[in-house]
Amino acid sequence: MDAPNAATPILQLPAEILHHILQWIAPADLVILPRVCTAFRTVTKGNHKLYRDVYVNTLDEPSNPSLDYEQEIHDFVKLESICNNPEKSELEFVHDTVTRLLKNASPSHDEAINLSKTHAPSRNVAHLQSLFSRDDTAEAFLQGSSLFNRLRRQPTRDSVSAPTSCDDGYRTLQQKSAHLHCLYSRPILNVGRLRSMKTYPYACSKVYDLRQFTQNTGWGPFQDDGTFNVDWEKVEAILIVLGHNIGARRQIARIFAEVWDSPFSGSFQNSFMAPPPRDITSFEARDPYGVTGTWYRIVCFLDYSDFFAFNFGDPELLVTSDAPRPPLDVGEATRLIMMKVNVTSIEEPGPEDGQELPVVHFRGVSRSLDDSFDDNANSNIRGK
Repeated sequence: MDAPNAATPILQLPAEILHHILQWIAPADLVILPRVCTAFRTVTKGNHKLYRDVYVNTLDEPSNPSLDYEQEIHDFVKLESICNNPEKSELEFVHDTVTRLLKNASPSHDEAINLSKTHAPSRNVAHLQSLFSRDDTAEAFLQGSSLFNRLRRQPTRDSVSAPTSCDDGYRTLQQKSAHLHCLYSRPILNVGRLRSMKTYPYACSKVYDLRQFTQNTGWGPFQDDGTFNVDWEKVEAILIVLGHNIGARRQIARIFAEVWDSPFSGSFQNSFMAPPPRDITSFEARDPYGVTGTWYRIVCFLDYSDFFAFNFGDPELLVTSDAPRPPLDVGEATRLIMMKVNVTSIEEPGPEDGQELPVVHFRGVSRSLDDSFDDNANSNIRGK
């Protein structure tokens, strides 16, 4: 038998072998492959399985069975190119592609990227972490909200607050940038070439501005139009305030370091890794809500006099309804509270309760871990 010819052109290989080879190439190589020659263009054109195999060999197995893998590959390669040479004009595409990658993310069994004890590894997340590790990429796409625009426009805190933009398209882009920052989940606390400009005073101003909370917003971080759509700029401000206060307390920072220092972790479905199973009581086994457990709470608040002065103080400092209040940096109190809760009884729903699930009664304790003299943090808990 003649020895196989090692110089056999790749395009003369059987289709099955050629497919097995091509499925392991990088997405960027697959995108340019049709430009190499007519034969490769013929091989790749409409080859759904090839695009799917390259996708799942690079990224997570998506839950959507009808995903357009060819379009996803092209968008992923374009995202890589944009993040390596960021242009702010591409914010809308970057937002749509990143959110879609997170929507299609799933826990991976790749041990090489399993660096967390609380969040499942994900190839999609690992790629996004790498793409957004560059400072210029983060500046272009994570720092485009009104908070960052205001910070760069008003480097001095005594400047008069300018009204926010009324351009709906521009405000939509600001929301998308804030959304990306929240999904990124690591709060950006300092910006500028020397990291000398702090975001906290501007975020604190937004969080404690009572005008942000109305019946239309549901008294929460929602749009002021009654739709209860999330206002990502408000959530971004909360993220920054929490990040600032956690970082300022060494004990608290140690507890939450893994969560706060891992970009995009926890930003996709089923990303939380539950602790190993333990023996449970019969009540816990019948509890559909998962009440039993130990829970941490972080509570940040202003001194009341500072809070009142900020919202109802000197009339000369009042601003128009469409302009933000001045930056606020007077210091907050922060409490780390641990709650331990246990189920005490379970009963059938009453006539005024939802009939699909039982009524669960529970008891527990709430204790402050950093200020044992705070009566508001130390208490017994009971409820249903």
